[in-house]
Amino acid sequence: MKEALETVVRLPQARTALKEKLCSIYDRALKKPLVGIGASPYATREGKRTKEYGLLAAIDYARKHKEEFTRIAEEVCDSGNLDWARLFDLAEKFIDYLDWGEFVLENARGQATCLLLECVELLDAAHRQNQDDVQQEIGDVFYNLIALCLSVRIHARHMALTSPSSGPDKPRA
Repeated sequence: MKEALETVVRLPQARTALKEKLCSIYDRALKKPLVGIGASPYATREGKRTKEYGLLAAIDYARKHKEEFTRIAEEVCDSGNLDWARLFDLAEKFIDYLDWGEFVLENARGQATCLLLECVELLDAAHRQNQDDVQQEIGDVFYNLIALCLSVRIHARHMALTSPSSGPDKPRA
């Protein structure tokens, strides 16, 4: 997992793609909260907050934290030195704010399947040489890789991930 994460983060604009992916999902979740936050009869995505306080409370919680999430995403993804611990924390906040805990954290097999499909889509976009699709798929792969780590209880501290020393989104020499 460590090697996979360090490989993905070296792809061009990987951190920017991840930030855009997470922020766009958050926006979509707020626009269609019956599917995007806390509950979906099709995806069994009913989180603890939704169960305990109801879907309206989960939606309100997500709305209240959107600005904070966006600010943290910008700080983490746009900073010069990558802080893996903050990146994992960002993904955990994303999951928590949208009340996706059980959907993501208790579903390692589902996360592995999503990751595999996103990798195939990334390869397809690269083969078609569609740069916009490549950037979107890099964000998808990056997020699903972190989500898979979290679903099998792997955190940045467990892997002692290193940070690229040459700045954001630049391969190491």
